[in-house]
Amino acid sequence: MDLNKRLQPRDSQVLKFIEDTKVTNSNQIGKAFFKNLHPTVCMRRLKFLHEYSYVNRSRYKEGNGYTGYIYYPTDTKKPSKKILTHNLMVSDFYATMLEAQIEVLSFKPTYMIGNIIADAYIKYKGNDGVIRRAFLEVQRSGKISDCVLKYKDIKSVIMKEKNWNTMPRLIVMTDLKDEKITLRHINIIYCNTELKNIRGVLF
Repeated sequence: MDLNKRLQPRDSQVLKFIEDTKVTNSNQIGKAFFKNLHPTVCMRRLKFLHEYSYVNRSRYKEGNGYTGYIYYPTDTKKPSKKILTHNLMVSDFYATMLEAQIEVLSFKPTYMIGNIIADAYIKYKGNDGVIRRAFLEVQRSGKISDCVLKYKDIKSVIMKEKNWNTMPRLIVMTDLKDEKITLRHINIIYCNTELKNIRGVLF
């Protein structure tokens, strides 16, 4: 194999992250895998992965006018602009977990359980070795209840479909200011999109 095309160990981690999230951007990859390194190191590796067809890359423009790149698996279509910001926020949660050195065992976006579709399902492990689970919802508009009330029967759904020994928590990432809802059978944690205390949210 041409040495110029050879993957580095960190490249494989980045590719798995892109495969898991389905879409991410260079900032998220940088904070997850290139922490404390100059941004050009991250951009150089991403350029390599794209030029040798390990990933797809497209330009995107954020609401604040910033133009950058999104990255997504080679076997998927370019993400829809309509849901791109939402999906990148889901990916940002995962990237922030990795930045905080939280061991992520499984991350599945658009996860279906029963008739519930969560924005993501996360299985992770704490420093104590205990395996935990969480559903993630990102709510950018409308009402918080729009994404919470669908979990009102989650206990019976899990008991029917899964062999989990503990109930997952529900994490709602939102900057909306309306009333925070509680449910009887699931612990709901609310956090804003800045994600400054990711460990406090997850543990």
